[in-house]
Amino acid sequence: MEILALVLMGGMISTVLVRRSSRRGMGIELTWSQAVRVVASRGIAAVTAGFILGKLIGMGLSSGWLDFSLLKERFYVLIPLVMVCGMASLLAFQKLAQVFSGKKIDIWTTMKTAFIEGCYYVAFVTILSILMLILFALVEFWPRLTS
Repeated sequence: MEILALVLMGGMISTVLVRRSSRRGMGIELTWSQAVRVVASRGIAAVTAGFILGKLIGMGLSSGWLDFSLLKERFYVLIPLVMVCGMASLLAFQKLAQVFSGKKIDIWTTMKTAFIEGCYYVAFVTILSILMLILFALVEFWPRLTS
């Protein structure tokens, strides 16, 4: 049940961030339903790419073409695979932005928008962390200060 709550909360946060970043980065105004579809399709694209790459790695391991110790000891070998999943998500974002806006959007604009979205996310997490620290301090130290 907690997983479902986390997924829904993450989806809502991503929807807000996609709307703001697409307005600022691409100059398009997405509706709430369009932003939800963008978030869902980006997630589906990234997960599908991850499953396909995982299947290919599994086939490589079972055929002897890949060695498990290589993947275990040199984890940085997996960085390009993660980048492929991110690129699949980015291309899904670009395609849906083109469909929703009706105009041609190049990959650089999409990358700029994704960067803006990442900056919004970092700012959001920073503000949330500060608020949680303040709340923790109040809960922890308020009884000591008032007694």
